Amino acid sequence: MLKTNRLNQSKLIIKNYFKPYFLTIILIFFLVFSQIIFSNKLTTSGKRLDELNRQITELEAENKELELEIIALSNLERLKKEAEIKNFTDKIVVTNLTVQKEIAFKP
Repeated sequence: MLKTNRLNQSKLIIKNYFKPYFLTIILIFFLVFSQIIFSNKLTTSGKRLDELNRQITELEAENKELELEIIALSNLERLKKEAEIKNFTDKIVVTNLTVQKEIAFKP
């Protein structure tokens, strides 16, 4: 009985001694795993952000090119030349029509 009692006591000592270390080890593994996942997500987000910034830069450059093209196409000299090619005239003659007699009034 004394032997089993000592055996049980030593098992309890071992359990109580290793239990905090075991929990600490599990906690450390959990924290390391969490750090790895967080770093992976952060890296992925950074790559996505770089891609979006590159697209923004490309779209801004394309927007400037299109603005310059609009300015070139809306040049007044160019529009005047196109109007002459299509036989439009730049002289406007306004004719006012007047009525001698008032037709709409009742006599």
